[in-house]
Amino acid sequence: MYCHNLSGFDGPILIDILKDIPHLNIKLYERKLGFDISYPTDKMDDAWKELCVASHGGTSKLNKYKKVKLSFKDSYRVLPLSLRKLAKAFDVSVQKSTFPHHLASYDMLDYCGVSPTDPNDKN
Repeated sequence: MYCHNLSGFDGPILIDILKDIPHLNIKLYERKLGFDISYPTDKMDDAWKELCVASHGGTSKLNKYKKVKLSFKDSYRVLPLSLRKLAKAFDVSVQKSTFPHHLASYDMLDYCGVSPTDPNDKN
């Protein structure tokens, strides 16, 4: 799974959360390229096993490998541009919008509707 700017932002946050899950193994790549996580199938609850069975082709594969592994890689290391610049460079029809950071607060968790103008917006 590729995540843009994983090593610069989301990766440390994810690893900080994932490190507390019992039996979860985290293997970091060299040069901050990403990380793998693996989890033994015998430690999974039934809901997690059901999800893994559907995505891995049945119980035979799940039992054969004895663990589920996910790889997280930093796409910024391959394409070192912002998402906005990448969309323009590849002529993507839907461009990245600006995240309304002024709405990212506890008081605004239940807000529904059009994004109000940011009082600090210079546009």
